[in-house]
Amino acid sequence: MVGVEVRKYLDERGIKYSAVADAVGMTRPAMYQSLKGNRSFLVDEYYEVCKFLDVPFDSFIENDMDKEPR
Repeated sequence: MVGVEVRKYLDERGIKYSAVADAVGMTRPAMYQSLKGNRSFLVDEYYEVCKFLDVPFDSFIENDMDKEPR
């Protein structure tokens, strides 16, 4: 899930969730729910998160084509 991957990235770098929420214009509850995987980011929210973190748009999106078949 995208939100969980974003959370891992933030945790690894010591970036506060509230700082990201404030910077991208999300409510803190919406940000926390997205990072826990209980809510999907809206496209514009995700775009702003990537922009704030200065990472490519597809940074947290898993490509199913890269997975090994089960």
